[in-house]
Amino acid sequence: MMRYLVMLMAVVFLSGCVPIWTGSTMQDDIAALKAEQARQNETLEEKQKELSAMVESARNDVASLNQMTKEATELLARNNADFGLELEQVRQELQRLVGKMEETDFNLQRLQSDLRMFKEDVDIRFADGGGTPLPEKADELYKFAQDKFKNRDFRAARKALESFAVKHARDSRMADVVFMMGETYFEEGEWVSAVFEYQKVFKNYPRSSKAGDAVFRIGESYVQLKKCQEAQLFYESVVSDYPKSTYVSQARERLSKMKGGQCP
Repeated sequence: MMRYLVMLMAVVFLSGCVPIWTGSTMQDDIAALKAEQARQNETLEEKQKELSAMVESARNDVASLNQMTKEATELLARNNADFGLELEQVRQELQRLVGKMEETDFNLQRLQSDLRMFKEDVDIRFADGGGTPLPEKADELYKFAQDKFKNRDFRAARKALESFAVKHARDSRMADVVFMMGETYFEEGEWVSAVFEYQKVFKNYPRSSKAGDAVFRIGESYVQLKKCQEAQLFYESVVSDYPKSTYVSQARERLSKMKGGQCP
């Protein structure tokens, strides 16, 4: 009997079976992850509905003001009256609401991108059993993120950068961390999310050497979004406000093309 018991224990050991307490812990982790996913999805869906309503409202306002502008123009033509001031006020309000609509659309795109990428990240974490443990020390964690970025594993790099920002928020490399975060989105073609990260660099770390680089990359992102007028403003800012940026010469090239009527 004892011999059979020993043999059974050997088979279990050699088969690589997961101990019951390990499996239980893993199931608890997966359950917690699913709960977090459900909560995040619910929150993001609520915000998406709210922003969608704001977009629709702004579009209705724009349509209404467009009609008002058309009627005012026709009235002015018929009566030869001096309604210039009133008409200009209507046009200014129209411009303000168009800007509001574009900003809301921009935020909605970011939210949709966040929701999609969150779902993809959760799928990846399930696939590799909950994710690879990240280093704890600042130097090791930063190098880990750099290595993942160089290998174009942008999601893994982003996870490491997020962890770095939480655990080492006072580190002198934070501007580089946030800039690299923007680069992960940029390399994936997530232009809206990239802009949000780059903005954090020059707003939160204006004296950093990365500030001017972030301004340039915002310009690049706007070009990809087919918003060349906005992009031009950022290129001009690089040239005038960040002369030591590594992207100054490229910003000048972009501006030269734009002045020639091209959108680089």
